[in-house]
Amino acid sequence: ASEAAEWGTILEPTILREFARRNGLCVVGRAHDGTPVMFLGDGTLGMYVPTAAERLLDTLRHPDHPWMMCHLDGVALSEDGVEIVGIVEAKTSGAYRSGEWGDADDAIPEEYVVQTQHALEIVRAVTGRTLPAYVPVLIGGQRWRQYTVHYDAELVASLIEIEREFWARVEAGNPPPAEADERGARALAKLYPQHDEGREIVAEPGSELEALARQLADAKAALADAEIRVTAAENAIKERMAEAAKVVGAGFSVTWKTQTRRMVDYKALLA
Repeated sequence: ASEAAEWGTILEPTILREFARRNGLCVVGRAHDGTPVMFLGDGTLGMYVPTAAERLLDTLRHPDHPWMMCHLDGVALSEDGVEIVGIVEAKTSGAYRSGEWGDADDAIPEEYVVQTQHALEIVRAVTGRTLPAYVPVLIGGQRWRQYTVHYDAELVASLIEIEREFWARVEAGNPPPAEADERGARALAKLYPQHDEGREIVAEPGSELEALARQLADAKAALADAEIRVTAAENAIKERMAEAAKVVGAGFSVTWKTQTRRMVDYKALLA
């Protein structure tokens, strides 16, 4: 696990306890040693843990889709600690990702939308109840936000089909093709971290590999041509702008500002 994930685990009980206190609810979660505990609405620990809530802390499996499983961070109960009113997913986030946590009630990062909807479907199938997911998050170690994600039947139906296809690939040992973006490049770099100097593959004429190699060559040539045309257009515009900082037109604007690099004269500074 990464250091960020490790700190998320360490802070999970603290976030669950604070969520209970701020909302006047009881929350069943796990202490730092893994034992089930109940955090009360006044910020203290309860004397017992309701059995029904404790069972939901175990690894849950969907009764109709056995490849769907989840492990909840916490279970929210009513103020009297009797009725289950939702599930809780406690999160920590670095300050650099603060922009991904929006102002709307359910504006959380995409991967957590997927996670909570996945969990809510399993909880619905296990308990027969459609519950909300509460997502408290501590951003940058000092900024508190909390969100509520409601069950979305249409999104869940899509997720089930995506997961079904993914699990079929797992069972068949047939991984999906790499994403055609930077994520795919990162995945391939992890999958094949070292090259074999003595290995060479011959692309047969008319093969898919040959077609892809030619496609790459054409794309690189087009990119080089585009870069030349961009530079030519920039130079032509700059020449006509002269000392002007900006040119505006119908639906566009171009700026050209001189960049000044400031250097410190360390010899003069020391003197």
